[in-house]
Amino acid sequence: MVRRKSMPLYQIALATKSLSARALASQLAESDAVRFMVGTQSLKLSNNQVHIVELNEENGALSTQVYQHSEEDNMCCMRSAIWRIPPCETDTTPAKLEQLTLLDTEEFGQDVKMTVFHPTEGSKAVTVVNNHFIQWDLAAGDAKLVCSGMMEGKGQPRFMVGKWNPHQNCTQFVTVNEGHVKSWDLRNPNKQVWSIEAAHSQVVRDLDFNPNKQYYMATCGDDGCSKFWDVRNSSEPVVTRSDHSHWVWSIRYNHFHDQLVLTSSSDSQVILTSVASISSEPLTNIVDSDENQREQKDKLEDGVLATYDEHEDSVYSVEWSSADPWTFASLSYDGRLVINKVSRADKYRILL
Repeated sequence: MVRRKSMPLYQIALATKSLSARALASQLAESDAVRFMVGTQSLKLSNNQVHIVELNEENGALSTQVYQHSEEDNMCCMRSAIWRIPPCETDTTPAKLEQLTLLDTEEFGQDVKMTVFHPTEGSKAVTVVNNHFIQWDLAAGDAKLVCSGMMEGKGQPRFMVGKWNPHQNCTQFVTVNEGHVKSWDLRNPNKQVWSIEAAHSQVVRDLDFNPNKQYYMATCGDDGCSKFWDVRNSSEPVVTRSDHSHWVWSIRYNHFHDQLVLTSSSDSQVILTSVASISSEPLTNIVDSDENQREQKDKLEDGVLATYDEHEDSVYSVEWSSADPWTFASLSYDGRLVINKVSRADKYRILL
């Protein structure tokens, strides 16, 4: 059963200048406060900013710190850098982020897609550029190249997405090129561990790993589908869903309750889905009342739990809070950030 929510719990526009935005992240090192980071995407490079938005759960108020992210040379090029957030200031003028080190990827190409940190070690990161992935050691304060891997093929294939596999001692990095998904062994970077050819009929836009089941992964793409895979047998997905009417840009497992999955799409919707049948928690729970009688709890079945339609533009990103497992944020291209919570009914069906 679908429960539509006509009004968001919390909503904020990023700036009075109506800056576009695509980049959204939960501040992972913050475990006490619900805090999200948003990066703007203005063609006027001197205008770009990073917003850190914090939710006060006691009164529902949102507070925002704005940091300037301008390019000194005002040139449009793809690069990746490590920045330090300066201390909060009371001045209304946005403080500037402090660049610590620039990741030198020029020899690998110009099409820098992303840099992602190691799941547990902040001194390690991987950059995805062209058909290469490059691992860095950041422990000394600068960026030392550890290793790099390259995908070869006809037609100069390029990576579009990359993500660290949090399982297998974090020794695998997974990439997407067009509709294909490949896993690489960072100890031998040119060795593929597994691959899913034609995972989607069109471009794969995002992927995520089940945090509690080491072989399970989710993907989404331009075919409007979300697919769930057991990479030990990747000939076909274990679950396929077609809940959106347009491209699906983002998919995220809940960090604690992996039966909960969020997706966002250019149909302007965010959808909360249950995939309880393939989660780490049992689909049904049996409670012993005495030796001769058993009581079966209401089970959380597979399907759409809620559709959130507060956005008016394409929703490029959705993220769970690192501080509260029931809170999540979504970001649309028009710069609207919406923060919502899993319904109390669904929460109790999981916990009780």
